[in-house]
Amino acid sequence: MKSNYLTLFFGLLFCYQFISENISLEKTDGEIPSPVPVSPDGDIYSIEDSIFLSWSSSGKKMVYEVMISRDENFNLNRRYSSVDTVFKLGIKELERGVWYWKVRAFKNKNSYSSWSEALYFAKSEPLQIIRQSGCNGNCAGCTHPCGRRRMPEYPVDE
Repeated sequence: MKSNYLTLFFGLLFCYQFISENISLEKTDGEIPSPVPVSPDGDIYSIEDSIFLSWSSSGKKMVYEVMISRDENFNLNRRYSSVDTVFKLGIKELERGVWYWKVRAFKNKNSYSSWSEALYFAKSEPLQIIRQSGCNGNCAGCTHPCGRRRMPEYPVDE
């Protein structure tokens, strides 16, 4: 009976040693992974007042810093923060053209990820729709000249 207890004791000791050497049960403060931008991923033209930027999560309880800029080097930039992986960016006051954006995650002032790769979107104005109704064929006096004139009407010989 005594040998059964010893066998059980050493078996449990062996299991404990194996688990403690191969599996870390401690919380580690390793590197924070960079978020991966998802959308918009270029060739997105927005005429709305806002656009949604989204990216992958870098872990629990993260705050994200979003940076947008007119140039891909981010020399002149604007920064925003978000606690979610989706950020609604108001673009009404932004100039027309291409805007670059990137994101990084942080837990506190001294613990943050590197910046993600930069993606872009473009802001454009709504297209003006020119209706053909009411066109008299005189492009010189038209307030919306389109360059299209009516085909001339020729008499038909029978």
